Amino acid sequence: MGDIIASSAIVTAFRKAGFSVTFVCFDRYSEIAHNIGASSVVTVSSKTKLATIMSLIRFTAHCMFNRYFLCFCFHRRANIFQWFCLFSFAKFRFGFSDSKLNLYNKSSKYDILTNRTVQEINLVKKAGLPLSFPRNLFFKSSGNFQFDINSSKKFITVSLGGGNFLSPIGNRQWPVEHYISLMKALVVRFEIVLVGSGSQDEIISRMVEEKVHVTNFVGKLTVGETAEIISSSVFFIGNDSGLSYVAAGVGATTIVLFGPTSPRLALPYGDNCFALSGEVKCQPCYDPKLGKKSMMYLCNKNICMQNLLPEDVINQINIMFK
Repeated sequence: MGDIIASSAIVTAFRKAGFSVTFVCFDRYSEIAHNIGASSVVTVSSKTKLATIMSLIRFTAHCMFNRYFLCFCFHRRANIFQWFCLFSFAKFRFGFSDSKLNLYNKSSKYDILTNRTVQEINLVKKAGLPLSFPRNLFFKSSGNFQFDINSSKKFITVSLGGGNFLSPIGNRQWPVEHYISLMKALVVRFEIVLVGSGSQDEIISRMVEEKVHVTNFVGKLTVGETAEIISSSVFFIGNDSGLSYVAAGVGATTIVLFGPTSPRLALPYGDNCFALSGEVKCQPCYDPKLGKKSMMYLCNKNICMQNLLPEDVINQINIMFK
């Protein structure tokens, strides 16, 4: 989800210049692609290899009919998308190069220490088009979702989890004890609204035990509805995950907690996004070009997230809201 929203600045630039933008993504993320402003969405099945091949055949037929002029591939690792780009039959193809395979007319090396959206913008600039790129990401919220926060205090949104079928949250998740300590400190000043999906029962049950009052929307909302709540909150706190990009996309002040991943690469693009990281020598240990072979998935200590203390987050909030 975050990878798609990271490309929203490019979609916005093309749409404002009068281009039609077709976005290609896995089928489970089609709603996300529509919400970043794509003109149309073509989906790729992630169920089986045969289903993926059939998706490529359908995509080829689609492209032969529509005759695209430009094709950009922003995925830094999966070779399958290079083939999709090739079979788009676009006159010009751009993407991040791979040492084993490069099917593009023009390409760039992917740098794990440079913001991903900035790298995508620089890749698009190779096409030489007179585009004006926004300074922030974009994500369309539900717009008509009505919600009630039963509190006289201003509210903040917090995402406790994250991850997806390709990249589980694992070591990117802040420790339960740290979340509990932070919530205890913040609940005095703010109403705390929990958002996100997946099972967060352990943390939520601990909050109940510790008598930390929260409004719990975890697993109860669509992404668009979640975006609507986040956009109305004072600020958002989350791990390096897709909802942090949703928060940035709706213009919320966003605090992202980093450990094994690099904030220089993965902090959402925009002026209202802030990174906090537990400084240790071994970080970052995640390389997006290696995927699940990265050390992040092998580490059993998680000291980078442990070293990021609740006091660090509170200090950042105090600086932001003096």
